[in-house]
Amino acid sequence: MRSSIVILFSLFALMAGSARAQTAKSASATINAKAIQLLPSSPSNVTGVGVVTAFYSTFNGSGAFLIDSRGNYVSGEVRPRAGSASLFEGAYLLATPVATIEYGTFAAAFPTTDSDGDGTIDVIQFDKAGSFSAAGSGVSTLDRVTFSMSIQFTRSANSSSGTYAATTVNVLGGTSTVNGAFSILGFSGNVNYTRGSTNSMVFNLTSRTSGEVFNGTTSFASANSDSLSYPAFTIRGTSGAIYSVRAGTFARSSGNYRGTVSLVDGGLLTSWADFLDYAISITDTNDSNGDGVPDLTDPTAGPPVITTQPISRTVSSGATTSFSVVATGATSYQWFKDERAISGATQPTLTLTSVQLSDSGTYRVFASNIAGTSTSNSVTLSIPSAPIITTQPFSLAVLSGIPATLSVVATGTAPLTYSWRRNGLLVASGSTPSIVISIAIPSVYTVTVSNSIGSVTSVAAAISVVPASQASSVTGVAIRTTLEAQQILTVGVSVVGGLRGILFRAAGPSLGALGVSGTMPDPKISLFDPSGNMTALNDNWGASSDGGDAVAAVGANVGGFPFASRNSLDAAILATISGGRTIQVSGTSPGNVIVEAYDGGYGSGGRLANVSALNRVGTGGDVLIAGFTISGGTTAKNLLIRAVGPSLTPLGVTGVLADPQFTLNTAQGIKIAENDNYASSLSATFASVGAFPLAAGSKDAAIVTSLPPGGYTVVVSGADGGTGTAIVEVYELP
Repeated sequence: MRSSIVILFSLFALMAGSARAQTAKSASATINAKAIQLLPSSPSNVTGVGVVTAFYSTFNGSGAFLIDSRGNYVSGEVRPRAGSASLFEGAYLLATPVATIEYGTFAAAFPTTDSDGDGTIDVIQFDKAGSFSAAGSGVSTLDRVTFSMSIQFTRSANSSSGTYAATTVNVLGGTSTVNGAFSILGFSGNVNYTRGSTNSMVFNLTSRTSGEVFNGTTSFASANSDSLSYPAFTIRGTSGAIYSVRAGTFARSSGNYRGTVSLVDGGLLTSWADFLDYAISITDTNDSNGDGVPDLTDPTAGPPVITTQPISRTVSSGATTSFSVVATGATSYQWFKDERAISGATQPTLTLTSVQLSDSGTYRVFASNIAGTSTSNSVTLSIPSAPIITTQPFSLAVLSGIPATLSVVATGTAPLTYSWRRNGLLVASGSTPSIVISIAIPSVYTVTVSNSIGSVTSVAAAISVVPASQASSVTGVAIRTTLEAQQILTVGVSVVGGLRGILFRAAGPSLGALGVSGTMPDPKISLFDPSGNMTALNDNWGASSDGGDAVAAVGANVGGFPFASRNSLDAAILATISGGRTIQVSGTSPGNVIVEAYDGGYGSGGRLANVSALNRVGTGGDVLIAGFTISGGTTAKNLLIRAVGPSLTPLGVTGVLADPQFTLNTAQGIKIAENDNYASSLSATFASVGAFPLAAGSKDAAIVTSLPPGGYTVVVSGADGGTGTAIVEVYELP
């Protein structure tokens, strides 16, 4: 009967899983076995024979009784004869521990009352009392005599077990009575289903006998409102049992769906029970459109059809406006602004009262029913407003003879006009939010942004000119993160102006001395050229040919914290390079790791021009943190800083961070700047330093800034709390 338990559950599983973001509906489900399991009777002492135990058993399909691996006869079922609702049949065996006394088959007529009309007769339905009498006849295979029989069954409602007394009278007048126990199987629970392009259901049922829980997932098809069919599928019980369920069909009557389920477990000792049918009933009270057909098989024409789209609006601040949609067949609505759901906006018309500038944006509505969802066109709400500068132009320190670019970011009703002034005199005016200064001279610039409603003037941005001898540069970068086993962190650097010695380090074990817990026990580091060829590899830094002397010396010279010992399993590579290089860091075990790239202080005129790190961004303490150092001079360094997620997709990166944001902080943790979505005016700056372009309108983040010598960190996270892969980049600017 172990098989029986699972068969029901699998059937339920048959409808689980969801292909749409639809609200799942719930229905109740019950299952009842169509058979009674007769257990071994109480032993009795027969004069001249000894102790005799009566077994009600069954055949194994080849004429012999089913016997388990220990030589015990397996209890069997009294089940309905094929094509008959009232005639139950089974097999029996009387035996001593050493000999068979008698065996044969029998059939008995059971009462067929079905008071609740659920397809299961009351005598074997779990929640009905099972006290009844049955009468029939049988044949003794051993003695070749026929006999009549009467059986009294007693079982309380909501109980899975009871007792029986079977009295037989053979043709020779012999009478005997056997007392024993019997049981039935019953299950109850819920089924959650979702209708859409792929119908799916998840069943969770509990055995009323053993308490074991079964569940599974399957698809279903509904040819009309009165039936649904399902393919064969696999189900699992909490005990670890695995079963296959044959394909089947349910028929509907009002809110009830009824049918049978058939189980196959493939076990030799239970093969007699394979394909045994159980009665299943699903009761669905969901009726979204009130047409009398439960949602489970309601033949909806399909997802809603939007016949009237919303229209974009332009209104004044403080006014009332609305967006409306007409969607045939829709039963629910949800309005969105800038791709975020508007709380409570669940009607065909969205009304906005006393609108403010913050209400301007893009709107659309999702119209849904049980068959799916349709989305309206995106429309805009425009509120005429004077310009507002959201990103002021940055003061820049420019090397003598090098061009410079100043930019501003402003919002307001288009078109916007930008008038740039140098030392108070107008030098450029037009629709471009930036100005290119071909030859930088010490000056002070402002920009006035205007439209038909008003204008606003920026703060002053100073251009200072620095002799090349006083120029600062990015001299080091450090990435702290947590890596899973075999997860790869990729860090990129670029050297311009000649050759430069660069020290790359991957610190894991030595972080313990700094108070970091859960460190990666054995990181390794690989160096790749621009063509993707590996040019160097290190696992344990002290195992190099010089015992790590060069790495230790350069590390001390650049101010890197010392590794714990020459025998620590940290990794390092010292290389003289020009152009772009990437390093990859990974380990066979997970843990915290710091990856560093330092300007080694030697070479032939080269310098670090940009650094980057590609890794997964999580939440909480699992965000992406990149630290960098500016040194080597006395002046501020102009930098482009980016955090890119969506624009990595065209480059073949999957699972990207959908909406990256970052904060720029000093080494002491003081926030200097932050950005969520970059300004399109920075595109020319990207191109000027060879940075790959960002998709127009993407939610990548970027700023231009000027920083004095010192240490800084860039902390990258998901603006919407999301996670995914992102790259953080720091580029030097003129």
